[in-house]
Amino acid sequence: MSVRSSSQKFDASNRAPCVQIAYDVEIYGSQKKVQVPFVMGVLSDLSGANTENLPALEAREAVEIARSPSNST
Repeated sequence: MSVRSSSQKFDASNRAPCVQIAYDVEIYGSQKKVQVPFVMGVLSDLSGANTENLPALEAREAVEIARSPSNST
């Protein structure tokens, strides 16, 4: 493994999130910066050419997908 690719992997794994939402709040006369967590939901019907009848999208359960690279959802 070259030095360049290992440093790029290090940068990618330690990079801050791309979206950071923060606002200033005044609490009892002092200023405080508060960060709001960014959560994104994606809704899609990825069943493909499924021949069996699927429930309506409203009736299906949401699946949380971990950010880490693993085989489990």
